[in-house]
Parts: sequence; C-alpha cells; structure tokens
Amino acid sequence: MKIAIITGASAGLGREFVRATVEREKTVEEIWLIARRTEKLEELARAYPQTRFKMLPFDLTDTESFAVFSETLEKERPSIELLINNAGMIGSGAFGDIDLKRQENMIALNMKAPMELIYRTLPRMKAGSRIINVCSVAGFAPTPNMITYSATKACLFSFTKGLRQELKERKINVLALCPGNMKTEMFSDPTSPSEHKSIVNLLPFLDMEKVTRKSLELVKRGRGIYTPHIVYKCYRLIAKFIPHEWLMKISKV
Repeated sequence: MKIAIITGASAGLGREFVRATVEREKTVEEIWLIARRTEKLEELARAYPQTRFKMLPFDLTDTESFAVFSETLEKERPSIELLINNAGMIGSGAFGDIDLKRQENMIALNMKAPMELIYRTLPRMKAGSRIINVCSVAGFAPTPNMITYSATKACLFSFTKGLRQELKERKINVLALCPGNMKTEMFSDPTSPSEHKSIVNLLPFLDMEKVTRKSLELVKRGRGIYTPHIVYKCYRLIAKFIPHEWLMKISKV
C-alpha cells in the first residue's frame, strides 16, 4: 500500500497540505494524518469521503508516540511515497522569560520529531519517495526574542540539506520548505511574534494553497530548497552575505 504521511495535519499549513495531497498525489492510496486532536482529524477526514485516511492522534513531543508509530509501520508495512514534516510550534520573548518546558517542547517538536520520523520511515521508502521538511526563514539567521525557535529551524534546515545529499544515491528527494508569515494557528498564539509590534508585522503573508502545491511540484522535480515570495527570497540571500550581527538589529521581534 502506497501512503503519504503528514504531521501537524489538523490545521493551518498541514490541513492545506492534506488538501493538496488529495488533489495532486494520485498514486497515494492512503494518507496518514498525525496531530494531537482526534476530533480535528476526524473532521478533516470527513471533508474527503473518497480518500482513505489513517488517523494517528500523536503528541510528537512524547517519545511514546514514536514507539506506537513504529509498531503501526511494522503492522501495516506500507510503501511510503511522501512524508511531510509540518508539525511545529513557535514562541517569542527573551530567552530567560519563556517557560523552559515550552522551549524543550519546541526543540522536541520542531527539530527532534522530524529527524526521528525520517529515521523510522526511511526503511519503507524507495526510489521516487519524497520528504518535505517545513523549515522557516527564521532559520537563515538568529532572530532575537525568538532564538529557540530560530535555532530549531536552523538545525532542521541544515539537517535537510545534508540528508538530501545523502539520499541522492537512493533517488529520494528532500525539500526544505522555508516560508515566512502565514495565517496559521501558530500565529494566533499569544506568544507568537504576530502579537507583538515588530518587523514581522510589516512582512507579507503567504498564500498557503499556493505554497503547498508548489512544494509538492518542486520536491517531485528534485529541488532542494523552496522559499516562497520575493521578499523572503531576498532575506535568504542577504543572510548569506550580511554579518548576522548586523542583520539581528533589524530582525528582532
């Protein structure tokens, strides 16, 4: 059985990735949805009655979830066509002011969870399989008052580029999707940068429908990095050449 796996599937960009996968991935026979809220997953599945779903209500900050996930893989023995690591969380504020447990969960969800899911799914991938890791423009340079989030995305970005190189011989492509502002649940969180006056509020918001469909197209074509919108493309280029000490003066949230 050929499957796609999407984490953070219940809302925002993840929900849009589900819709794009239903529309575009015609060889996929079943989509595995990973998110914490069972009722949201069930609601999502009802929207596509002609599509087969497996709902996995996991908390990816809990290590026990990965043991259950591995058991499910062993039982079902699917062929994994597509893995989209979308689940994530954000928080802004001075490092010492943000609850330590929240920051630990951010590290676990944004950085450790994608790595562990890839490690456990790779044996069930073959030539032509694809992985999309949702990184962020915040990973291009440190972002003051959002440094833990920024660091997790920098780590995932670097990991994704390295993994893509390693998997080339197996003809498995890995795409780092590096978006900027999007109207997701993360940005309605009271600790998110959208709730504070900063340069973030002046930046454009992305069309998630276009982002998801373009991501599926590019990963299939073998691209390694996708940064939507000219503004964020420019930031990625600037971050390569401008000293980060200078850049952080304007990127502070």
